[in-house]
Amino acid sequence: MSLQVQGTNDSSIVSKCSMVDRGYFEDKYIHYFVEKTSRRSPIINIGYFVRAAVINSVLKDFVNSLSGDVQIVSFGAGFDTSYFRLYDLSPRCSISYFEIDLSNVVKRKKKIILKSKDLLEKLENVEDSTCDALKSSNYNLLVCDLCDIPKTQKCLVDSGFNQNLPTLFLAECSITYMKEKSSTELINWAGSFVRNGTFVTYEQINPYDGFGLKMTTHFMMLQSPLLSLSKYPTMAAQKQRYEGNGWSNCNVVPAWTAFTNILSVEEIHSSVSLEPFDEWEEWHLKCNHYSLAVARNGTLNDWQPSFLNLSSGEIVNDSIITPTIDWKPIECPCIQRYAHTSVLFGKRTKHILTIGGFGTFNNRHHKRFNDAMCCEYPLGNETLDRVKRQELTKSGFIHHSCTVITGDDFQGVSVVIYGGRTSPDKAVNSCPLLLNCSVEEGGMMIESKELVESESLSVEMPGARWRHSACVMDVDSGKWFVVYGGCSSELKIFDDLWILKLPAFNESTETIKWICASNVSDSLVSNIENKPKPRFSHSSAVWKADNMIVTCGLGANNKVFNDAWKWNFKRRLWEKLEICGMLPRYAHTGNIVGSNLLLVGGVSTMCGVTPGVTVINLKLLTCHEYQLPYLDPSTPVMLHNHSTIYDGDKEALVVIGGGGNCFSFGTHLNSHFVEIPLRQFQS
Repeated sequence: MSLQVQGTNDSSIVSKCSMVDRGYFEDKYIHYFVEKTSRRSPIINIGYFVRAAVINSVLKDFVNSLSGDVQIVSFGAGFDTSYFRLYDLSPRCSISYFEIDLSNVVKRKKKIILKSKDLLEKLENVEDSTCDALKSSNYNLLVCDLCDIPKTQKCLVDSGFNQNLPTLFLAECSITYMKEKSSTELINWAGSFVRNGTFVTYEQINPYDGFGLKMTTHFMMLQSPLLSLSKYPTMAAQKQRYEGNGWSNCNVVPAWTAFTNILSVEEIHSSVSLEPFDEWEEWHLKCNHYSLAVARNGTLNDWQPSFLNLSSGEIVNDSIITPTIDWKPIECPCIQRYAHTSVLFGKRTKHILTIGGFGTFNNRHHKRFNDAMCCEYPLGNETLDRVKRQELTKSGFIHHSCTVITGDDFQGVSVVIYGGRTSPDKAVNSCPLLLNCSVEEGGMMIESKELVESESLSVEMPGARWRHSACVMDVDSGKWFVVYGGCSSELKIFDDLWILKLPAFNESTETIKWICASNVSDSLVSNIENKPKPRFSHSSAVWKADNMIVTCGLGANNKVFNDAWKWNFKRRLWEKLEICGMLPRYAHTGNIVGSNLLLVGGVSTMCGVTPGVTVINLKLLTCHEYQLPYLDPSTPVMLHNHSTIYDGDKEALVVIGGGGNCFSFGTHLNSHFVEIPLRQFQS
């Protein structure tokens, strides 16, 4: 196995140490194995916390559910500290712990253990040896290439391994780097070598969607490719792998299901609150691209970790997934960002106005943008030197809203920008910003005006927020700005609804009066529950002038919704739309074309499911789901935190930007925009 693969141990242990230092997980031994600490980002910390919590729970359940003598064999253990933490538990069983790795890793770990009194005192009857291995009566650190099964077996037997004892084999992101033939042979050998055993594997799955392609490319660039993933890409394939190679039965769950079964709702909330955090999409995606497989045989046939409730997890009904959509990706060098907003304006010459977001321009370093950027449309004809940009604020912002007020068919557009954030603990644009953008003779002109609450008015105004929805309704002889939901710092989630009558841009007044429309109720309607639950990263769109349709979103306790609600401006009432067959999703977009509401993309906590396009007929209340097409590995597309515009001339939706910070795999920015013809959805 290559030095690059061995190097994954060094980066992994530093990330685990960062996670421990931030308070996610308790491990008083990890610092012995980290020469130089480095603080990782919150998404990496919480991702490694999920991994640590799952593996720790499995091992604790194993040693606490059995009595007598048991064995644990960790394949490719690296600098893992599980043995030392288990020793402190003083379980009722007697544990013999075996770790197997390559020489370079074992030499370094042995040296660290022998130099530390705290570590060494956990080993009983240590053998005096000049070889690379470290042996004792309860802990053995062995040098062996796992591809050499006869030698692996001999190393274990020579170190006191007893094939008659209950044994847990652990492969935590390790055998995935072996050639598929070799790792399968190892699985088969383990199943036949011990009479009463369990094989626990934590590794990557789902390589073919946008996030999965980013993940596999990352490991290839590290020269440590995932060599079994193409043959065993799903949980079903993982299950078949073990049951077809020496094991009586096997259960596989996503890391997300395992994690949420281990920790209480309060514990998860507490963990997410440890650092400023707002990378929900990438957290959920990461946790559904790793799985925990638990295979068993012999007297351990009925053993399973306490959290492995076989009825848990979300099951997809394949019957609601209809054929794949037809789309056309077109290279777009000018808009590579996510958590931005885009609107289309113009007639003879069309332009796309894009506000804010995170990404890159002209392949420069990644950053949050504070600009208004105007590109000619179709985007495929645009060049970077013809893109017009102008700064709006001092610092860049993301997850705001930008809603069209009026659009001049020929020259410009008026929009209202509201909300957003710089960091997860700093909101911006708490007052609406009116913006006029016009394009004349090759130049862009921007005028802006901030609307502030009058100090003389003792009324409430919306709390600062981001990931909300906003729309403009043309009713009651005015333009009304409607804001619903969203989130803010300290993980607060809103369910309030605010309306604001927008002044004309050229009006002298800049003061405004918000109206909270959340608590207005009809005397005939007394059920206070007949309203959407608090949520963010949902979508809203205007239908028939005075109705706002809100769909899906992410709520408290990581609940992903699959519902649709109608709010009527004149009655100020919510009505739930009874629509069957919608996939849960958030971070999607929603556009209404005629009587159809089209939801594009988003993220779900359902493992193996990437939301595609949902077509909802608002008159008939019917729903059809369409899958995404095959993704080209060289140009993967992630359909979340994007924006979507409707091109009436082409009768198509156009997806602009999108992507995210993909755990430790790096940031992905869609390099293409995607054109989705709507004729394919006509029944």
